[in-house]
Amino acid sequence: MKVYMDRIERIAEKYAELTEARIDAALKKREDVDSDAMYEINDGIRMLNHIATTWLKMDQLNKNCNPTGR
Repeated sequence: MKVYMDRIERIAEKYAELTEARIDAALKKREDVDSDAMYEINDGIRMLNHIATTWLKMDQLNKNCNPTGR
């Protein structure tokens, strides 16, 4: 299960970096952010939420299956 949890963390980090880069690119224009950019940013945030939820569920399953932490 640790390998799967590590993979989820790596994916979350990559999505966070991509989303942050998209936000930075939109703000660099110093104009109003268009609807396409907002959609991409919101989609990235939504995916991060799904990934975080998956990680939390896996963490909880791991704790329930192994209450001593071993």
